Amino acid sequence: MRAPKRIAFYGATMLWTLMMSAPGPVHGQSVAAPPSASTNIASPVSYTARIPQTRYEVGAGKPFEMRVDVSPAALPPGAFVTVNLERLSGPGGGRVDSLSGLPETRITCSVPGTYRLMVRVALMSKGSCGGIAADTLLESEIVVEAR
Repeated sequence: MRAPKRIAFYGATMLWTLMMSAPGPVHGQSVAAPPSASTNIASPVSYTARIPQTRYEVGAGKPFEMRVDVSPAALPPGAFVTVNLERLSGPGGGRVDSLSGLPETRITCSVPGTYRLMVRVALMSKGSCGGIAADTLLESEIVVEAR
């Protein structure tokens, strides 16, 4: 029974010794911070997004599709586009449901009235250090008249 505890103790001691003997900064010396993951997609191509139509007349409770064009259409490996909606104003008790997608996002306004929605389109990619990078491509307001 004693052997496993002794092996674990020696293993921990060896690991601590190796870590403490690794080269490090001398007292009073500054260390340069590692380069942080950029919030820009690592690509020589500049991406843009646009919404061809910003006013809609639809039936209340009936889904409609809002088109979002991203240019160029070919995205970098591992990247994807998100389309988020925020209700800025609308009729009391009115709800906005959406199913994001490219090139079309499906939107449903629950009750009759005029809805003002903020549309945010972002290009998402995996950062080099395990995080995620997001570039906002578009922030635009649309108006939906639900009848």
